Amino acid sequence: MSDSRKNRIFNSLNYSFIILDEIALEGLDGITWEALLRRLEQRRPFFIGKDKDFSLSEKFIWSIVQKLISRVDIISYRLEEPRKPLVIFDRYQFVDPDLGIIIEPDDTPIEIYPFKLIDGDEKGSCSDYFTRKKIDNNLIEDIPLNEAIKKHGGYAMVYSGTNCSNTFFGEVSQGILSLQFMNENPKTLFYHRKSLISFGLITKQIHHQKSHGQNFQGTLFHLPRFYTERKSKALILVHNMVSFLKTKPKGMVSCEEMREHLKLGHNIKKVYKSQEFQKFMKVRKKTIRVVQLLDINVDPESIWQDKKDDEEDEDEGSLFTNQKSVLFDRSLMHQAYKLLEKVGPEGIYQCELGRLLGLGKLEARTVCRNLERRNLVKSLMKDFGRQRVTYYIALRYSHLSKASNQLKIEKEKMASFRQSSKLSSNEVSSSPPASSSSQCQNITDSKDVLKVEINEGSMYVDTEVVDSPQGKRYNGVEEAEGIKTRMDKKSLLRILNKLAKEKQIRNIRVVLKNKVKKRVLHFVCGPDIDETNTVIQSAIEQAKMKFNITPKVNDELSFRSNDLDAVQNSSMADCKMIYNPRIGKTYGLQPKFIRMREFHVFLYYLTYGYDGKLVTDKDKVYDQWKENNIYSVDDSMKKELEDFSLYSREIGWNMFIPKLPNHQGWDFGWCLMCDVLLRLPLSYFVKLVNITYLIPGIEDYLSHPVKQHYLIQFLPQDIRKKLLFHRKYIFSCYEITTRLAYIGVVQFGPHKLKEKDQFFLFVNKNASLLDTTNSSPGYHKINPSKEYTFKSFNFNSLDDVEQYWYRMWEICIYTPLGVSSNSLGQEITLENMDKKEELVCCLNPKSCEEAQENDTGYLPGDQQGAAGLDSSMFSHLKRNWSWTSNCDVDSSKKNLSNKAGKKGSIKVTLMNNTKSTSRNLKRKRKSDQITRSSSTNVSKKFYKAALRLMRKLRVDWTKTEDSLLLLCKVAGSYLCQNTRYQMVQYTLVRDLLHKRFPESLNKTSRACQRRLNYMMKNPTTADNVSLFLSDVKQDPSIKKTISPT
Repeated sequence: MSDSRKNRIFNSLNYSFIILDEIALEGLDGITWEALLRRLEQRRPFFIGKDKDFSLSEKFIWSIVQKLISRVDIISYRLEEPRKPLVIFDRYQFVDPDLGIIIEPDDTPIEIYPFKLIDGDEKGSCSDYFTRKKIDNNLIEDIPLNEAIKKHGGYAMVYSGTNCSNTFFGEVSQGILSLQFMNENPKTLFYHRKSLISFGLITKQIHHQKSHGQNFQGTLFHLPRFYTERKSKALILVHNMVSFLKTKPKGMVSCEEMREHLKLGHNIKKVYKSQEFQKFMKVRKKTIRVVQLLDINVDPESIWQDKKDDEEDEDEGSLFTNQKSVLFDRSLMHQAYKLLEKVGPEGIYQCELGRLLGLGKLEARTVCRNLERRNLVKSLMKDFGRQRVTYYIALRYSHLSKASNQLKIEKEKMASFRQSSKLSSNEVSSSPPASSSSQCQNITDSKDVLKVEINEGSMYVDTEVVDSPQGKRYNGVEEAEGIKTRMDKKSLLRILNKLAKEKQIRNIRVVLKNKVKKRVLHFVCGPDIDETNTVIQSAIEQAKMKFNITPKVNDELSFRSNDLDAVQNSSMADCKMIYNPRIGKTYGLQPKFIRMREFHVFLYYLTYGYDGKLVTDKDKVYDQWKENNIYSVDDSMKKELEDFSLYSREIGWNMFIPKLPNHQGWDFGWCLMCDVLLRLPLSYFVKLVNITYLIPGIEDYLSHPVKQHYLIQFLPQDIRKKLLFHRKYIFSCYEITTRLAYIGVVQFGPHKLKEKDQFFLFVNKNASLLDTTNSSPGYHKINPSKEYTFKSFNFNSLDDVEQYWYRMWEICIYTPLGVSSNSLGQEITLENMDKKEELVCCLNPKSCEEAQENDTGYLPGDQQGAAGLDSSMFSHLKRNWSWTSNCDVDSSKKNLSNKAGKKGSIKVTLMNNTKSTSRNLKRKRKSDQITRSSSTNVSKKFYKAALRLMRKLRVDWTKTEDSLLLLCKVAGSYLCQNTRYQMVQYTLVRDLLHKRFPESLNKTSRACQRRLNYMMKNPTTADNVSLFLSDVKQDPSIKKTISPT
């Protein structure tokens, strides 16, 4: 056995060495008594006997510490403030069960050793170095443990001068608890680590980690004696896949066979998306999906090599250079220049030049600098892999170099752009401050572009406000110019900072913080725009609302046994969401076209019809509500309303809605989507958004006459978090907005990347419909051979908007579509409206001038649907206007084929732009087991009496009887507005008819039902019933006396 192995075995059993080692590992910071015991509990193979209260074990450890103090191996200090308890964080308890990637939890322990560099006689890091006070060793080495704890307690600490790092778990280069806490430049840390690795003081290996939903590849460092090999499950799977594919012909196998080989199931899709997989393999779609090696000769063991963080330079490691081509009777400068002339216009980079001349890195750099100093060469930066390398070109070939010419062109463009920017800014300063076309052009929708040379390409920076600049925005512009290189985020930020120093743009950073997380907003805007700009303020307000949204529960996060208690206090565990897919209708969700109508009315009110005024005398308004018996405001309610601004003296959905901000450069009729979302009251929110989770306490607000109109930001935090869960409200409102664009009542303005709430919207003042009630029956398209009346609408008030939607409902409901019997033997094509070209073009962004010109009332789409809308919207379906039907599109298609049955068949074809989602759901209705013996006997009695009075098969009806039936229809529709669950029975109608008109005793309840259905087929009669019903709904005496169900 070697001496070193004997020493390691001896030290592992030497308690004095282990305790001194744990103290030394904390460096200059030292360790408290509590932290020392915690470290020793985790030490392997150190063992602390677990007696009743650890008193014997602690006394034994204290005796060893006293001996070390007496030998002056350690020194005791008293801290100015007690140090927080040590929490040992084991990152390997939080892993993805499928890929084995470490997932960084949201609640990580606090770092009790903040980094503070000490560079004097003693070197290291210690935040308490200049405030702690030394304790005389004689005061500690002879006193017992209880007295030492009582006297010094958590303020005492011990330390050794040795500086070391973490032990068994190691330190990583990525994440919250990592080497990033040093706040040091990554390049500096790289060279420090490189030196430590070269001397064998630390070891490294690949480390994969997932933080905030994003995967990172970093490095894990250990002390050599604490080294533990860590291989992620993802790398092991990739290694197995590569080895398996090498045994197959052409390195190819089907995905199904690969899934069976790995026994992963559908979770193999996560492996396909990983960087490790895409580095060696790819998935191809042929007749079947296959997995294929990129290189059939690849070595499976190369997977374990970390090529990303290569520590060795190309020059280093070789002590001798190849000097065969060097001429000793010529100077190196002369030979280098002749070599550059030989290479020509493309040039050569420094390392290659040194290799050809047999020079090392430093010598080659000296030669290149001297050539550049003497103006014999020209240097340019080029992309070489993921790095930027300096290329040197002989001066005589500089005008022929492609990169040099590109740089010259970009500089000329930059100069012209700067000149045009100055001219445009002078025009803006000389123009009046009113909303003019020059301001709109030069501040928020400018076509003038700032351009900066980067690598061999260029980037664009619009002079509008850009929230959270991303490389995708500029890469798209560069790709359009034919530039293949891509710009990374650091380069983008560096260029933005350079532009800000030159006062070409302005960078505005806003930091949002709470107890759990922090978010930084970065706005890039023109030099004339400051933080008071309305667009920036609107984006900040919307970000505040998003910032408090409950984060998506990470289903991939897995915990080991008994570790769930450690995260119960986290933000994820605080939000317990109970899923209920039908609760949205209970809260007030409306059908598709009703949602469109409500949102259109809301948009029109904000842009054109806003009449709110800030109420300063709230007490008078409260007294007025009480006098009119509307609502009595108590003291608690008054205190709650003190913090809210009131904009209406009457109770209604618009009472808390402030006016939209006037964004500079945007004319009347435009609005920013995030401003609209911030002004949604709760009563409107539940109509537009399908809430699929139970929200305790929301019923109290929805049933309250005033609180139901609170804005979302007024609600308590627990309710607000659940309402904004997953930001579903943004996507719901965006979908409704696209539907409004499909019918031609709104137009989209400029978009900002893919944000669904960061775009301008123009509300049209003109719209049109087609009166298709005279169309012949069909399935979902009107008869194109007929002529239809064109109806135009001009929206001058909210009443005009409501009249437009009422007329649309009337036409859609009475258009004879949805009739399957007329389509037997025909081929029907169903299209997805979100992929239909005629409708998708409606979502293209428009400028201020284009939106005004396009506001002509044009009907988009094929105009083959009810009311002239697009046929793919199915506006004729009753379920799109009310919840009375339990059928969906798929069930209608199923009923269509069932009704064809024996008579014929109907072929249904889905276009390529459709996405078929068949839901063969069958609902089972529970039969009501209610005893109806008495009611059945009474009904039979009246039925037989009516039959005895009948003189023929059909009874005759008078005008007075018809009028009473229609009145009953109006009353029933008012009392039971949801006919799916409630309705007035026709036996009650029969009884009223018998009581009012004795000559009607021969009418049965079935006869009353038949007669009423027959009369409602007449469009004029149906219109009259609808008008009467509207009058009843608006009658205050009826509303006060009878409330509908």
